[in-house]
Amino acid sequence: MRTIQDQIDNPPFTQPVPSTAADTPPPTYVATYAEVVAGNFRRPPSAGWLRNPAWIDGGINPPRYYYSHEEIDDDIRTFGGNTVRTTECNWEDDHISPTPRPPTPPSPLSLDLVNTGNPRLPAAAIAAPLPVPNEPVVLVVNVTLLYTGPPTVSSNNRGKATTKKLKIVKMDNIPLSMESTSRIDFIKSFLSTHGLAETFSPGAHSGPEFKLWWPGISGGKTGAPSILTDHQFRIAIDALRKKSKIPPMINVEFDLDTMEGYRIKEILPPGAEKVVTGTEEELAYGTRVPQIDSFSDTAQLNGRFVIELKKRWPCQIHQGEHGEVGYCYISPSGEHTRLNTLRMKTWAAALAAGDATKHEPPNSSVFDGARDGRIMGPKARGRAGPHASASNADAMTMFMTALLPILSRKRGRNHSNSPDVTPKRPKANSTSLSATFSPLPECGLELRTCLRHFAEREGIDLTAYEAPLCAEDYSPDIIPYVEDSELRKITGATAGGVIKLKKFCKEWYDRYEAKCRAQ
Repeated sequence: MRTIQDQIDNPPFTQPVPSTAADTPPPTYVATYAEVVAGNFRRPPSAGWLRNPAWIDGGINPPRYYYSHEEIDDDIRTFGGNTVRTTECNWEDDHISPTPRPPTPPSPLSLDLVNTGNPRLPAAAIAAPLPVPNEPVVLVVNVTLLYTGPPTVSSNNRGKATTKKLKIVKMDNIPLSMESTSRIDFIKSFLSTHGLAETFSPGAHSGPEFKLWWPGISGGKTGAPSILTDHQFRIAIDALRKKSKIPPMINVEFDLDTMEGYRIKEILPPGAEKVVTGTEEELAYGTRVPQIDSFSDTAQLNGRFVIELKKRWPCQIHQGEHGEVGYCYISPSGEHTRLNTLRMKTWAAALAAGDATKHEPPNSSVFDGARDGRIMGPKARGRAGPHASASNADAMTMFMTALLPILSRKRGRNHSNSPDVTPKRPKANSTSLSATFSPLPECGLELRTCLRHFAEREGIDLTAYEAPLCAEDYSPDIIPYVEDSELRKITGATAGGVIKLKKFCKEWYDRYEAKCRAQ
């Protein structure tokens, strides 16, 4: 027999109490992972809103606002549910069933669902962040390029060349996404403003350094942060995003002098060589390519005049040490004066100062020696040296050979029985005899002869250094006045050997002048 309380709770021939069985849960809408990733996922409304639709669904967090009847109807059709209130149920159903109808059991929870009090979503969909709109903002960027200008000389700094920083400012529209724009993309964008995107490439981890600021930033342009790494760039972008209003213009500044390490260089395949089509093209690759920064301002200024002199005075007769074209100044009389490094520099400096032209050498001691005959012209090089047609010694020998038979025929016999008495003559000094009767060295071989005699007398052989001494125009008469350090640098001799060489050259040249006066 049923108890009274049971009869009260479940009267016969009736449906269960509406407050306990009529709230049938709406069908569960489960979004797929593809919908979540594609951004087509729409959050289901709460169960309370499905029972009583309104303009605001406060049962979910954050609340959902509806702005039209179409939106409300669309959610009702999509997510379904029992939209009929419990008080509006058909009471005729109470008399249809002869037995009480048991309440509908709730839907079992699956392992991949999380109870949120509302229609349930997969755990992966709830854990994944909702897509955030990431539309790029087109900003007006003011890009400043700094570079070092050419050296200038003013009247206030006493002729010293000074350099100063110059700048070029350009403006462009650059799209900037607060979430996805990287440091590399941003650097390429502002480099393209100055047409340098194909010349320089930003580093994968850092560099090149640039400054970024905008109106309202603390410190302004003076206190603008220098950005070098991805972390520093992200901090600056986050600070820009936190502003309530995106500034209409941002400023970027970078220095071209610090970007040489990020220059894009041509990569040649192994074994390939760059073909130089013109004589004026300069090589820009390799491990031993000279850089213009290695030369002083004076050397750079005189360099182009040296090139002009080489174009004006090439010499095919007197070639260089390796068979290349030599350079000589040819006087109107046809005499060649070799243009060595010293003469080239002197002539180029005079051209830069406006004291000479490339057609006539300047009035300098390095050229006056060649004019008055004290310094000989270029000397032919080789193992045997220059070859003369006949030496003075050979000519004297041939002359005496032809003269002796004539003298012997014309000499009369001595019929006296007394022995011939040869008068005694004073003994001549060996130095005067050598200076008077020894032959003069051939023209252009004075230094070679002097070094050979020095080796025979002192036992110090410096004949192998004839070419370097000739290159500096150090003749026997000039060597005594050359600095000891310079001679030691050229010959590699000891300090005592250099002193002996200078002393011997002075004595040798005195004898040479005596021979010249005697003849």
